[in-house]
Formats: sequence, structure tokens, C-alpha cells
Amino acid sequence: MAGIEQQGFTASQPRFRPQALRKVLIANRGEIALRLIRTCKALGLATVSVHTHDDAAAPHASAADETFLLEGKESDGKGYLDQAAMIDICKRTGANCILPGYGFVSENPGFAKLVESTPGLIFAGPRSETINSFGLKHQARALAEGAGVPCVPGTGLLNSADEALQAAEKITYPVILKSTAGGGGLGLQVCRSADELTGAFDKITSRGKALFGDASVFLEKYVEKGRHVEVQVFGNGQGQAIHFGERECSIQRRHQKVIEECPSPFVHKTAGLREKVTSCAVALAESAKYRSAGTVEMLVDDDTASFYFLEVNARLQVEHCVTELCYDVDLVALMLLQADTELAGQGGIPAETLRSFQKEGPKGAAIEARLYAENPIRDYAPTPGLLQHVEYATDQVRNARIDGWVASGTTVSASYDPMLSKMCVWAESREAAIRDARTLLGSSKVQGTPTNLGLLRAIVESELFAQGATLTSFLTPASGFRYRPCAIEVITGGISTTVQDQHGRKGVGHGVPEAGAMDPLSLQIANLLVGNPPATEALEITLAGPELLFHAPAVVALAGAEMEMSLDGKPVDAYTRFVVPAGGKLKITKVAQGAAGCRSYLGIRGGLPEVPVYLNSKSTCPSLGFGGYQGRALLAGDTLELDAAASEVAASGQVASYSLPKAARLSRLFDESNGDKGWPLLCMTGPFDDDGFLTAEDRQKLYGGSWKVSHQASRTGIRLEGARYKWARKDGGEGGSHPSNVLEFGYSSRGINMNGDVPVILGRDGPDLGGLLISNTVVASEWRDGQMKPSDTLHFVAVTYAQAQEVARRIARYLSQVHKAVETQCSEGVEPLEMAVDAPVYAQADYGASKSILASIDEVAGERPKVQIRSAGDRFVVMEYGDMTADIINRCRIELLVRELTKTKASRGIVDLNPNLRSVTIQIDPTKVDDLEALVKWLVEIETQIPSAREVKIPTREFTLPVTFEDPEVKLSIQKYMETVRSKAVYLPDNCEYLAEANGYASTREVEEAVVGCRQLAVAVGFFMGTPILLPLDPRKRMRCQKYNPTRLTTPAGALGHGGSCFAIYPVSCPGGYALLGRTLPCWSTFGDKPGFQPTQPYLFENFDTIQFEKVDQATYDQALREFDAGTYRWKVRETVFDVAEQSAFLASIQEETEAFRKQQAVSLQKAEQKEEKLFAEWQHEVEEAAKRKAAGQTDYDAATLEDFANANVWKVLVKKGDKVEPGQKVAILEAMKMEIDVLAPEGATSIKAILKPPGSSVNPGDAILVAGS
Repeated sequence: MAGIEQQGFTASQPRFRPQALRKVLIANRGEIALRLIRTCKALGLATVSVHTHDDAAAPHASAADETFLLEGKESDGKGYLDQAAMIDICKRTGANCILPGYGFVSENPGFAKLVESTPGLIFAGPRSETINSFGLKHQARALAEGAGVPCVPGTGLLNSADEALQAAEKITYPVILKSTAGGGGLGLQVCRSADELTGAFDKITSRGKALFGDASVFLEKYVEKGRHVEVQVFGNGQGQAIHFGERECSIQRRHQKVIEECPSPFVHKTAGLREKVTSCAVALAESAKYRSAGTVEMLVDDDTASFYFLEVNARLQVEHCVTELCYDVDLVALMLLQADTELAGQGGIPAETLRSFQKEGPKGAAIEARLYAENPIRDYAPTPGLLQHVEYATDQVRNARIDGWVASGTTVSASYDPMLSKMCVWAESREAAIRDARTLLGSSKVQGTPTNLGLLRAIVESELFAQGATLTSFLTPASGFRYRPCAIEVITGGISTTVQDQHGRKGVGHGVPEAGAMDPLSLQIANLLVGNPPATEALEITLAGPELLFHAPAVVALAGAEMEMSLDGKPVDAYTRFVVPAGGKLKITKVAQGAAGCRSYLGIRGGLPEVPVYLNSKSTCPSLGFGGYQGRALLAGDTLELDAAASEVAASGQVASYSLPKAARLSRLFDESNGDKGWPLLCMTGPFDDDGFLTAEDRQKLYGGSWKVSHQASRTGIRLEGARYKWARKDGGEGGSHPSNVLEFGYSSRGINMNGDVPVILGRDGPDLGGLLISNTVVASEWRDGQMKPSDTLHFVAVTYAQAQEVARRIARYLSQVHKAVETQCSEGVEPLEMAVDAPVYAQADYGASKSILASIDEVAGERPKVQIRSAGDRFVVMEYGDMTADIINRCRIELLVRELTKTKASRGIVDLNPNLRSVTIQIDPTKVDDLEALVKWLVEIETQIPSAREVKIPTREFTLPVTFEDPEVKLSIQKYMETVRSKAVYLPDNCEYLAEANGYASTREVEEAVVGCRQLAVAVGFFMGTPILLPLDPRKRMRCQKYNPTRLTTPAGALGHGGSCFAIYPVSCPGGYALLGRTLPCWSTFGDKPGFQPTQPYLFENFDTIQFEKVDQATYDQALREFDAGTYRWKVRETVFDVAEQSAFLASIQEETEAFRKQQAVSLQKAEQKEEKLFAEWQHEVEEAAKRKAAGQTDYDAATLEDFANANVWKVLVKKGDKVEPGQKVAILEAMKMEIDVLAPEGATSIKAILKPPGSSVNPGDAILVAGS
């Protein structure tokens, strides 16, 4: 069962109807808050939860009937200690009981006293004086002695280290030094000698003062072979108490529990011991007139069965679950019963009633495993981060109970305890419980940020645990238990190291990037070398690689750009299979001196089994934050689990080293990048390089010239620098004011996308639709674009569909030969891969005619516009309807075509259909489409058989969404664009003012009215992550504007943009080119865990949904956004029908008004375009002048420089002239390939003498950025 669970437990007692309790405030978070809420709901009690900013989206915040924000710093983690706020919330809500759980205020006597002093309010826990007495360990020890409970030999409070040393001599070593106010395993240390005690004294006293406000300490004899056994007690506050047996909690790390059992296997087999420890615990509780639930902790000597008092936890324990399972009791309900009887004036649960809950002994056995976000490999360091997949295997055992708070998509905060859930099983015997625990832990999946799940599995699988040999030293080397993780630990992550597979997410569509390896050929070679299927996930390493510590043996190989690599300090060759032993350190640094390329792939035998599959792939899309390992590049401290079976093979000594012959490697093809025109890149023409868009001279520049890779080159796109087109048209019509603008259409993956005058090769993580034309498309078999880095040059080689298929066959043959060579350990038989083609499309330098239009279908007046079918690489064709105008009737006809194609698409090799306003982009599988002409002919036949769309009624949904026009994040995005990309443009600095000016409006208020005064139709869903492209149904409100030129690198989630004639809602933070008006709610839920979404459909909108915006103030919007993030926002949506005939009649009725608006609009647009031409020329001149200054810039000072990597852009300069600095201080941040690179002050620098490269400047390796002198 997936996700958060609070299930698997229903106790038969106590059952009662509350007399005085009305509403309960839950003073906690996480799993225990949900646990408390569950019992309250079962009793019919209303609940109030509290949460911090960090926990706004946490499940406990929405599980209660009401929830309140605890104000304060967003990430200080202290909100749950705000006592006054909780009392105030009780008063405001009418809550008359506070249920604290464990931790935070649960054992704070001051808070309990504050509650007790508030009329009509009760603390569901012990009295304040009881908490105080048992909270100070030296006082608790005195109370225990008074009640006749055996105590470990020890001291009272100690005043000095000397006094401690004297006492230790009498007690004899080893001893344990304890802070009297400590708890939860904090504030104590075992000392085995005088030196250790001397060193520990100041540490424990200062820690006690810092953590608990009390520096007092005392000593106790340390029992070497001890067991931690605790008794669950419950008292009515009037001198009567009962017990619910014992638990064993001996398996601990850092003195905090990891595994708990009920009953204790040691107590259970030792005659008379249960009676002794429980009677002592009850005696202590009764002597203190203990109220509510509590735990008396004992230390049991494994050799003698003697037991000694440790402490009392005056609260509900974390591990209360196992007691509940074995004693059929709901301890939280019992706590509420006690509170209810007190509020009702009865003083507490009557003695006779209390004794009726007493059981003779446990039934069966229960085991609890605490799942923590921590890394046992790194000394249990906390691991806040993203949990990508959570699935508890509760369906595979008979009696499982999960008390948890996390689900797929939960981000674990660094502000709180790392516990994620308590995974419990119950069975009729301990042996059966162990079997079930092994199944539950072994089959559950918790993937993403590292957890201790592997350690938990190892513990319950161990023979020591099966024997019950679980001393408090279990997790120390002395016990004999060894945890050997089968994993890789990341020492350093390199510049950008991500998990990628070969196939990515082809066919998912709806704006989900295909992802996958940028150079899939090198990835496949790496996999073949280690013995994996070629598509297996591997590590994609960009520019400079990671350092990895292998905790288990593994077979690995590196392929791609030849990077420097060493194993335990010794050089290792690329394209070579070898074994990394357990404990081995593999270090991959930079691309070797003089070598081409920028990416290598580390294949690992067995892959990375615990990297979750997301939407059919393990590939990372780091720019959008999903897939792979936590949706990002690897960082220091990350852990990647290895395949256990593959690791055993690596350890067997039977894996021979093997190197692919140098003649068979890709190095020869990499060397082609050094030619006059740089890397050759195979492409096909189209969809938009014909005379309607480009001139013959433009095509000559495109296919006959060379292009330089800009510093803005990443997985999203590779921006190119080169010749500027003349263009065959003056603007984009309704698509926008720039000739590169078109009405939105489905992008061909790796198409050359014209961002204004700047071409960009769409990357593997690029968008799947937009309003910027694509001139030509890289073919599917091409891989060299994945090796291009800033400052490289390239040229396009246009090929036919048949030629593209031939190259694909060559690659398949080459990979087959590599596979055979690896299998047979042969150094021959692999022919060098040949990528060149004979007679490419423009071999004769004849650029007069485009080859992109494959077929045309004539217009039928009143029924069908002219249709053109365009080439878009070997994986896509585009069917385009009518002129460059927004026509609803045409869009409806496209919808009918899509429905018809969907019926038989699989049999025709069609992978996906991407319909848009005036086109549909059809993705095909070239391995299943031998004859492209035959497919085109079939498409023509299908289109001509479609009936008229004029009477169509399409079922749809109507959404009403909030929008704000004053969002600070939108303004920040525009500001960053001005600082780093382009400083002046007609649409800068205020996009709304530009829209008003370009459309003839008197003010931005009219722009806002156009947004909120008209329904919008979702004519397409895609771009990035389910972005809806919205066309205003009232053409009088249909603005037109230019798109950003060049495009933005960042846009906030939920931003409302406008480009051409359409609006769009940006679903996540991502690049974009639409003018920004305001902000509404995001329309994407990565894990599909919010209302309106599904795991397999993480996008909200579908084609033909309609949207109506309503203006709200910023505070109202911020609250709606918080609710969306928390998963509590309820969409305003209703089912309706889009009636084409009704829409046509409406358009006819406003035809004159529409024409008048368009005339006014055309005049204003022309003025805006003229202004943009002037501003664009000025900006280009400034860029050119800056380049000249860069070339001439010389200095005699020491300068901070960018070294080793590649061209970059200066994003931020963090200092100014005259500032004092220290060596190593961060002085600037560069941006290259969507990565940030810090610039540090050099040795000897004390002050900044000059800034040579302001934000927005381009720099080359070795360029001086600023002058830092002494």
C-alpha cells in the first residue's frame, strides 16, 4: 500500500462516549500527530492541529478539523514550542484539551503548568510537578529508591570533574555520565577511564545547559551487557496504576531506539522477571500518584537478570504501538478518558474501571522498526530531502501497522526529528513476527533521500536478532552484528552528475520532457561493457565528475568524452570494464587535456535498483526537479544502492577486465569537432524552413554555415551563436510580432527552435510545444549534440528519412558488434562507426527550395482549410491547418482527427499525438515506419474522411481560478532577465504596460479586464509539465504581443503569461518566452497526490477545458497557493459542453466590434514593433561593444578567473569596487550550462580594485572577471 498510512490497528478498549471533552488541540506534528487525530476521530472528538511554515503541506495540518499556523521564522523548527500561541488557539477554537504526544512540549513542566492554570483547559498527560520530578534524573532516582525500585550504583549531582573522578573510582569503571535534564538519548556518555571522564565532563555539562537549560550531571555504573527494558504504566492520578507489560528497546544508535519488541524476549523466557519489573514500575507510579500514560525504563543485566531503574518517561512513548498490539488497548483513548473524567469533575478514571483494563500478560508478539531519514553509512547523519516513492508492503503480511506521515513526494525538512514512520507487525509468536517483519521491511519501498531501511532489514535478517541476543551494544562492533550496505556513497558530486537511462519518457507527452541520456550511444556502450541491457540507467557526468566511495564491490565502465579517472589514486582508462572493490574510491575529474566532448557515462552492473521509476523512466530532469535521484544532480552525502546480485558477481573474482579497442571507440568521431566547421550534426529539414518563413539565403546560413555553442547550453537546450536571418516575412502574424513567432504547435524533440533571432537546439529536457518556429530537426540516431559544450562549433547536415534510417541501422550494427566483443573478450570484430552520409540534401549548395512540405490537402470552402503535412525529423510530422490565425472551427476539426488517429495509432507506428491551435504534431517510431511516404498518404486519407466540425459538441470542464497582478516572484523573474539576458526591450521593464501599449489600451487596467472578463479555451496542453495554452473565446479580448527575444531562463510556477494570441499558465518554475502578466495557481502535481491529479496524470488540464479568471489581492492569492501546496485547495470546477455552433453564432454577432478592435490593435502593434526594432539594435550594439572591451581588457593585478571548464555568463557580482575581501571568499557567481559556478578571491587578495565583467557579461576560460589586489 502506497503513501501515508495510519492503519492496521483497532483496539477493543477503552470505548467511551466523552462527557466533557469537546475539542482537542494536537500539540505535535508528523506521525504522532496523525496517530492522535485518528483516536480523536474514532471517539467523535473535533480536533485542531498546529503547523509551522515548513509543515504547511504536512498531512497533519489538513487531517484535523481545523489547523493554525504557528508564526515565526520559516525554518527555525521552534514553532511547536510556542506555548502562548497554543493556549491562544485553544481559546479561539474552544478546544478544552491539549494532547501533546512525545517530544516538543510533552515533557515541559512549565507548559503543563500553564495549561493547568488556564480555566476549562486540561493537559492530557502527567501533572506538571510529576513531569518536573521525573524530568530531573537525580530526583527520579530518589523517587525510585523510595518506592523500592532497584537502582544502578551511582551518585547525586556532581559539582566538578574532580568530584566525578573520585566517585568513579568508588563505583569502578566503566561508568556513564548523565545530564540530569537529558532525554531521548541526549546528554550522556560512557566513560571507560579517568581520561575519558575528564574529557566528557565539560562536554556533557555544556550540552545539558545548551539543550535542556540545566548543566547538572551525575554518574552511574555502566552495565556492559545490558538490555533496555521498559514497562508501560497508566495511572489515574489518585494513587492507582496498572501496567501493560514490558517492551524491549535495546537496539539503539546514539542511545536512541531503532527496533522495539513486545514482549521482551529475554523477560519472556526468564521466569518471574516480568512480575518483578512490572510490580516495581506500578509501585513507583502509584507512589508518585502518576496520571495518564508513562514508561518506567529499566536496565536489565543479561548475565544475572538483575534489573535497575533508569528513568521515567512522563509521556506517551514512540514505541507504544507494540504494546497496543499485544494488549489490545488504545493508550491514546485511555489518556483521553482520563482527561474526560477529570474535566467532568470525577478526579480521574475510577480505580475499579482502571483495574478492569489490567491484562494478565501479552498476546502474541509485536515488532516495531523505526524508519528514519538518516544515513547509517555516514554515522546516522540526518538526510533531509525528497522521498520519491513510498510504498509499504502491508498487503504481504497478515497483521501490519504503519504509523507514518510520509508519502511519495514528501520533502523531509531539516528542522525536525528524522522519523518517517513506525513499521509494525504482530503475530501469534515471535518467530512468526520476525518472518513478517522481514517480509514487510524487505518488500517495502522508500526511495529518494537515504533512509535506514537497509539497516532495519539487516537487523531483522540477522541470526543475533532471531536468537534474541539484542543487547544495548547490538549496533557496536563488539556485538558481532555487521551492517554492510550494498551502496555507493557520493563524496563529491562533480559539476553535474545525474541518473539517466536510454529511452527516457518518450510518448508521455503533455509537456513531460523526454529526458534520457544526452548522448544515448555512449550510455549504451558503458552498459554493454559492464554486462547490462543497453538501456539501463547510468550516471551522466557533465564537464567534471564525482568522487565515489563504494561500500560494496561493483563492475563499472566509463564511456563518452574521455575524462581523467582514478581508482584509489591509480589511473584507469575509459571504455574499460573493471571492478571497484568494497572500500574503493573512484574519482572522475575533468575531460582530458585536448579531448573533445563534455559528457561521460558511468555504467554500473545491475544499474541503480533503488532509483525509482517515474512516468516510465529513471531519468533525471534536473531543471524541473523530477526523476532520477531526488530530481537533481548528485551531491556530497548522497547514497546510491547497488544491485546485490551484481555486487556478488563483482566480489566473486570472476569478472575479467576488458577494454574496447581504441579503433572501435567514439574518439575518432569526437575528433571531427576539430574541423573547420566543427561537429557535424545530422538533421532533417522542417517543419518551418520553407519560403513562407526563411529565404534561400537564410537556408544557406542554416545548412551551409557553422554555428557556435553559447554558454547557455544545457539539457534543456543548446543556444547557438551565428548568422542572423533576413526572414521571409516581417512578423509572425497572430503568432507574435517577430518573424520567428508562430501560433503554438507541437515541437519536434531536438528541433532547432528560433528564440527570436537566436537558434536553440531543443534538449532532451526541452518543451514539447510553443510558439517559436522550428526550422530543422536533429534525427533520432544522432548523439553528438549531447557532447557539445560552450565555444564548440557545429554545422547541420540535412539528410533524407531513408538516410536517417540507414545511420540508425549502422549504429544498431555497431552496438551489436560491441556487445559480441565484450561477451567474447575479443579485441577485434568491431568496425569503426561511420556517421557520414553520401549526397546529403544540400550537397550541391542549392538552397532555393525547402524539402520540408511532404503533402498538401486542398481547402474545401466552409468545411476544411488547406492542410499541409510537414517533415519534422525522422520521429515527427506536423499536420498544419489553414493560415496563421486562431480559428476555433479548425481546432475542433483537429480534435476530430486526433480521435480518429487514436483508434489505430499503435498499428501505424504512431507513439503520441500533440494537438494544438492550428496543428497536430504526430510522433512516430522510425523503427516501425519503414515508408514515410506511405504513412503520409494514410494521413491524407484519414483527414479527407473527417466530417464537418461546425455542429460538434465537446464535453468539457469549466475552471474558475484566482489571479493576482502584483506578484513579487513574477517581478523578480523579469528583473533577473534584465540583469542576465537582455537589459532593454519593448516589453521591459513592465510586461503589462507593454501589452497595454501594443494593443491600444489606455492603461494596464484594461489589460487586467481582458484577462478576467473572458473565458479561455485550452487549445493545447503541453510545453512544460501540462502547461495549458489558452485562447480567449471573445476575440475582442484577444490581445497580441511579441514573445521574449531571447527567452527567459526562469519563470515562477503559476505565472500567467501571454504570447502571440494566447495565454499560458506556467505549471512549475521553468524557462519561458511569454510576457508575464500575473500569477495564478500551478497546474502540476509531480506525484499526482493533490486533488484533481493522479500519479499517472500529474497535470490538471485537458484539451478543451475552459478557464475563467477572477482577480484577487496578493494576500488571498498567497493563501490559495499555500492551500495548493498543502493539497487542500478545492478547485472551482463544473462539467459543461463546448458547443461549436453556439460559439460560431456568438462570433458572428460581434463581428463589427471585433474588426474595429483589430484595426486599433494593428496600429498599436506596428508602433510597438518599430520601437522593438530600435531597442533590439541598441541592445545588440551594447553586446558587441562589451565584447570589444572584453578582448581589450588587460590588468597588472591578480584577478579571479574562471578556469578549466567552459564559456559562461556572469550572473551575479557579490562585491563592489573598494570592498574588503579575504582569500577564498565568494565574489561572483557564473552561469554555464544551467549550472552555477562560484568565483573565489585569489590568495593574497584583500580588496576589490575593479569589476571587469558586470552581470550579463560573457566570459571565456581564463578571462578576468574582477581585479582583486592587496
